[in-house]
Amino acid sequence: ALTMRLPTGSVFERLAVLDLGGRRVRAWEGSLSGTIAWDGRDDTGRPAPAGVYLVRGSAQGREFSGRVVRLGR
Repeated sequence: ALTMRLPTGSVFERLAVLDLGGRRVRAWEGSLSGTIAWDGRDDTGRPAPAGVYLVRGSAQGREFSGRVVRLGR
């Protein structure tokens, strides 16, 4: 599992994990704050393969992004 700590005081409207091709793997929407846990599964519940993923989100009109690596089991 991956725990993503959102910036203190920020409320995100959306957060998404994307593969390197830009396809959505997992997404969250609503008033998001604090920490978000990704269990390594896609939106349908299937385990995502090992690899590099992009994390993108928006909060208060600003865009945030980063990279994470999912290791195989």
